[in-house]
Amino acid sequence: MYSMWITESFLCCCSGGTDGIKVWAWSDITSSSTCHPKATLVVKDVQQQDYEINSMAVNNDMMYAGSGDGRVYEWDLQQSCVKATYSGHQDYVHAVSFRPSSNQLISASEDGSVCVWDTVSAKDKPIKTLHPGAKEEKGFVCCATCNSTGDWMACGGSMSPCVYHMSSLTKAVTLPVSSKVVTQAVLFEGDRLITAGSEPSLHHWSVNGAAIATVPSSQLHIFSLVANKKNQKVLSAAGSSPKVDIYTNCGYKAFSLTITDINK
Repeated sequence: MYSMWITESFLCCCSGGTDGIKVWAWSDITSSSTCHPKATLVVKDVQQQDYEINSMAVNNDMMYAGSGDGRVYEWDLQQSCVKATYSGHQDYVHAVSFRPSSNQLISASEDGSVCVWDTVSAKDKPIKTLHPGAKEEKGFVCCATCNSTGDWMACGGSMSPCVYHMSSLTKAVTLPVSSKVVTQAVLFEGDRLITAGSEPSLHHWSVNGAAIATVPSSQLHIFSLVANKKNQKVLSAAGSSPKVDIYTNCGYKAFSLTITDINK
């Protein structure tokens, strides 16, 4: 399972490899008398090819799926059809996300680029294509996200993670992470940025690139960072082990949840 989204209005979305994306309406889930309600929408690649879907994002019942063919597809979940195709990458898309308070979509790719798209007008080409790595550096970008105000965007991959100023679309800072580390997750939490990847630790930074803290993890590789911002500041980190690390105040690992097979 590569990606999962839950929307408040009507559905739950999940994707996994070349099996595409399946969408279930919450009304069908809650009213179903079986444990396996029928999906209201099954999304395969529109070209009927077995391209894996690595990432997706949902906004106002529009779903944006990053595909292995280097494109991002915009699906209308109410009408179950493709509304637009975003073509600008030369290799498969690892991540898609939105810039808050705007119509801009961000996609990160194996080709080493990050594309910024206008979902309203300029769907035939990106507003700008960013190249986080050095010109002589060949690498990939596997994560990208904006802060809550949309002023900053962080991205990472095989090259050092960096922060962009979104109004000017210029690079503000490159974070001094070891060249041996692949950054696989980036997350803005308040006034700090958290990065993680192919090492058993999380790094906390200020937006200007100053190191704040390095916090140990039980994961050898961290693939996902998620924060709860409503009641209490809690951060979860998941990756290559059956454990999910839980951090309180985003800087202290309080405990780990262990996922086990109930049939064993």
